Amino acid sequence: MIRFTFTSDSTVSSTTLVYNVKDYAFNCKPRPTGCALSASVNELNLMIDEDDCRVVYLEGYCPHMGWESQQLVVPHIVRRALFAEFDEEPIPGVSRRVSGEARWSTLVDPCSGWVCIGNSEVVGDYVEFAPGCVAGLLKGELISLWLKPEALPY
Repeated sequence: MIRFTFTSDSTVSSTTLVYNVKDYAFNCKPRPTGCALSASVNELNLMIDEDDCRVVYLEGYCPHMGWESQQLVVPHIVRRALFAEFDEEPIPGVSRRVSGEARWSTLVDPCSGWVCIGNSEVVGDYVEFAPGCVAGLLKGELISLWLKPEALPY
């Protein structure tokens, strides 16, 4: 199991979250260096620095044809440093699944530009760990990802 914590440090990477229609994928530009560790939700990877386990950015396959359009209520978001705590020694290059075998649903609000993967209704802590990348946490457990790319694919 992977648990997540955050600190009061509000310094985040200076990247831009984009959705690449050709690849059906989210990417951060420019792509930060390092980050040999990762935690995955569906086919998205939270990229984690191997030195301090800080979650630095997000990338991965997320085909927009499977998104369900819905008006989303965006939670209160704070910008903070996010850290992963592994229950077993992480292996560089091997992603650990956060969502188990279950697939998390993906909702999109075309009016606001937000995409929510996972539970969009739970009250918890919402931590922006990179520009446009928000982790929804409930008692240290990842319950959702809220993403606001530079532009939606439609």
